[in-house]
Amino acid sequence: MYNIHHVNDLLALNGRHFIDATYLAILKRNADENGMAHHLERLRSGESKERIILSLSRSEEAAAMHVKLPGLASLEKPFSKFLRWFHEVTGLARMERTVNRLEYQLFEQNEQIARQLSDMQRLLNASRPTSVQQMPVPPDRVDQLFADARRTLGEAADASGIMEGLARVVRTSALAQAF
Repeated sequence: MYNIHHVNDLLALNGRHFIDATYLAILKRNADENGMAHHLERLRSGESKERIILSLSRSEEAAAMHVKLPGLASLEKPFSKFLRWFHEVTGLARMERTVNRLEYQLFEQNEQIARQLSDMQRLLNASRPTSVQQMPVPPDRVDQLFADARRTLGEAADASGIMEGLARVVRTSALAQAF
């Protein structure tokens, strides 16, 4: 499923994909439900992906696996005692956690938008009548999907314009005229 040859391949992933791939690369198994929830919460709270990788690689289970993932040793160096202390004293650690939290939140919102757009596409595809007897999807369901997507996108002007344009296209299409 994941093609992981270097620690950078893990760092390029986010959310559940990151946790799944890290477990597979380091522990050679899928994350169990508790492990997934625990590490997702760590991401949500702003913990760095590097620290999550390191904590899994330092576990007893990983030691028994004898996994040698290229690039893993390079993650050890930035977390020396002095650098950790310097990070905390200068406030860099707090800023790093904030940036990590924002990265996770943006990824989650992107995933939610992708799911909603996929739902809309399925809805539009399913709404195309293949016979006279087939009923198209009711306009209020289409309106609900657009409302959900608008809520997810928030107040961004460009996103709002995109959603309004999509809504206009759907409402003026032959599908909407069938009602």
